Amino acid sequence: MTPADQRLIADQVQRASFITDALYDLLRAANGERISTTSVLTLIEPMRDGLHNACDQLDRARRGKPLS
Repeated sequence: MTPADQRLIADQVQRASFITDALYDLLRAANGERISTTSVLTLIEPMRDGLHNACDQLDRARRGKPLS
């Protein structure tokens, strides 16, 4: 795995971390109030995509295939 590959994966994981923090803050601020599904999905979707991309990239790197 090249340094560029490692940076790409780290960026995806960091992005997911930021989104997780934002979701946590949203849920905590709601403090028992209703939160729209759209609000939650808007935060979760990029996190899901970023984590899937990072996992796919790690899998490709393990198999010795170039990341793209």
